[in-house]
Amino acid sequence: MMFFKVTVTAPLDAAAADRFARRIAVAYVQVALGITSAGLAGLLLAIRWW
Repeated sequence: MMFFKVTVTAPLDAAAADRFARRIAVAYVQVALGITSAGLAGLLLAIRWW
């Protein structure tokens, strides 16, 4: 998994920082679910093909 540095130029209050962190966390969860579903689909196709 690639980690990246985020530079924020505007000052964030606590609520905005929390929303920003949640948005990034949700994106990581969505990517993980997508990779998992693609892996399961590939496994099912491989079993069915075999």
